[in-house]
Amino acid sequence: MHRRRSALPLSAAALLLGGVPLLTGCGGETHPGAAAVVDGDRIEVSSVQARAEAVRDAQRSDPNGGQLIQLTGPLPRYTLNYMLRERVVEESARRHGVEITRRDVQEHRAAQEKQRGGPKGLEAFMIQQSIAPEHIDDALRMQLLIDGIAKAIGVGPRTPNADDVMNREFVETARSLDIDVNPRYGEWDVDLVSLIGGTEPWINPARTPQEPA
Repeated sequence: MHRRRSALPLSAAALLLGGVPLLTGCGGETHPGAAAVVDGDRIEVSSVQARAEAVRDAQRSDPNGGQLIQLTGPLPRYTLNYMLRERVVEESARRHGVEITRRDVQEHRAAQEKQRGGPKGLEAFMIQQSIAPEHIDDALRMQLLIDGIAKAIGVGPRTPNADDVMNREFVETARSLDIDVNPRYGEWDVDLVSLIGGTEPWINPARTPQEPA
């Protein structure tokens, strides 16, 4: 039995990295080749690995890449965690009728690029959050969906215990989903709001161009 611990704060930025889906780990690999299955929809191991490798490649190309890699946790597990949280956010948005258009994302990206000193500044910031350049639009869309969900359920800057309200919303949404996780990626600890354990190794550390992949 897990000790009760407080949930993670769920501001729009933090939610993307610390959302609160309630997952159940499968006792065996009942879906070979799948990292997880959400309501019958497979998240392939290959998809998780490709997305994790995209992050690692972006880190390697960053001037501070060595430090970023040292600070990064197990990327496959982190990536799967992130992808599952995306599914929970999408489902919550669907339930509340929140829709985000491509134009919304483009406008949000332009604003973020201006704030970060241009496209390269935004890319550098996102790499620090373990978001590869090709997935920036996806991350920004998630931010907009979260903001829309908060508005739909009446959560604003002045809402008392806003993080707790958002926590409850996403836990409730996650409970409506049937999610199986491949045990190699660990198990879901509801109190920690995180995948824990697992045997999936870290992505290989930074290599020099002469080293083999």
